[in-house]
Amino acid sequence: MPGKKDPEIYDILRDTLTRMEEDAIKYEARRIKKLWKQVELPMSLKDCLLDLTKYQLDNIRHNLDIKNVSALNKNELAEHLALYQSRNMINTLRLLDKGRLQLLQKIARSGGYIVCDGFGFDVTCFIEHCLAFCGTMDGQRVIFMPDELLRAFQAADDRDLAATVSRNTDWINLTCGALYYYGVMDIWVLADRIGSITKQTVDFKRYYSVIAMASDFYQQIKVTAQGIMDERVDDPKELKAAIKKHDELDYYPFSKRQLLDASDSDFFERTPAMKKLAHFLINNYGFTKNEADYILLEISDMIMMKCTTQDILELLLNFIEIPDSQTAQILADLVNSVFTHTRMWELKGHTPYELIPDKQKHRNPEVKSQQANAASVYSLRTGAKIGRNDPCPCGSGKKYKKCCGA
Repeated sequence: MPGKKDPEIYDILRDTLTRMEEDAIKYEARRIKKLWKQVELPMSLKDCLLDLTKYQLDNIRHNLDIKNVSALNKNELAEHLALYQSRNMINTLRLLDKGRLQLLQKIARSGGYIVCDGFGFDVTCFIEHCLAFCGTMDGQRVIFMPDELLRAFQAADDRDLAATVSRNTDWINLTCGALYYYGVMDIWVLADRIGSITKQTVDFKRYYSVIAMASDFYQQIKVTAQGIMDERVDDPKELKAAIKKHDELDYYPFSKRQLLDASDSDFFERTPAMKKLAHFLINNYGFTKNEADYILLEISDMIMMKCTTQDILELLLNFIEIPDSQTAQILADLVNSVFTHTRMWELKGHTPYELIPDKQKHRNPEVKSQQANAASVYSLRTGAKIGRNDPCPCGSGKKYKKCCGA
């Protein structure tokens, strides 16, 4: 019978998965060991390149956009890459932002190498673009520039390079901020939007090169066949289909300041509704501000990823207990307000509330007021009934009628 074989099949699958996990761990250990192998400085650029595999050299060739050299053997390719980059390093530098350029400047000022104490990106990205290399020297991990690259870097035009890098920094930050709100976009559409925001013409080819290289370094955004997307997007094709349903809707017109703020990896928009929920958690359940922010960040991401109010309530139940129906009603109202006032990818950065026609927002205010006055709401701490003029139980400091009872 097929059922009798199930335990045997399960054991085979379990053993296979275990071996795969062990192999992955071993591969990563070998990769790290090779990445940080012993080096003696100074090193020539060709010697650094010869330490790489032919596949890695081909990847560098692709990143530097070097044509007609794919037939070269490893030694020839390493020699060609070394000669090319020592003469044309400025072209790669013109794709950087301030953070990466400042790191290279630090290396140059330190005689060609610095001790690696952790960076906000994978150092292998420097290798893949032939800007710097890494290894272990005197028991310390270092990131260094071979002699040829160090000289080429020191010869770069500081004034022109600084202006280009400043522009790139804006492009990258605005792109990250835009994708925080929009999720996924065709890259030429996003380039046009950034041009509109900055009031400058954006060269699409240059913009694409800058963003593609930044995505390799920072991992906050990804360039895919579906367009450029926020790293939180699981299925860009599905998201684009959802966005397509709102063709009549224009992308929400965020300001430059809003997009720059949203480019921070820890950012989430603290709407008034979010703040009310935070007050509720802090004042009634003893959460710290950081703990409440952690929960709100999770909720913000969930809403952008098309989760429902029920999903949000289930998340909150992992952190809090609801003692009675009155508390449940207060929490449900707070969550619903957060949901309707949070910007969504599929709505092109709009909130559900912004898309409600004005006549529906203000329909039958007298009835709404009567219903609010008739509601029975109680304090979680005292159990006393909350009046319309009493402090709101969410902890905002406002009267109930001007806060959650509004």
